[in-house]
Amino acid sequence: MIDMTPYSCMTREELEREYGSVLASYEACKAQGLNLNMARGKPAKKQLDLVSGLLTALTSAEECVDN
Repeated sequence: MIDMTPYSCMTREELEREYGSVLASYEACKAQGLNLNMARGKPAKKQLDLVSGLLTALTSAEECVDN
């Protein structure tokens, strides 16, 4: 069972113990040497080709105005 005591309710000793535990988990993750990209994703060339025409669809300011 996971202790869900809020940090604001922990004693200094409990906070130090929690910090040590979290730091150990962090160091274990770091030791894996992963190179993670947390970006939402990069479009493939095929996806870019599908929409590239949108960038040149309007060629003048007049085409951007609706009467």
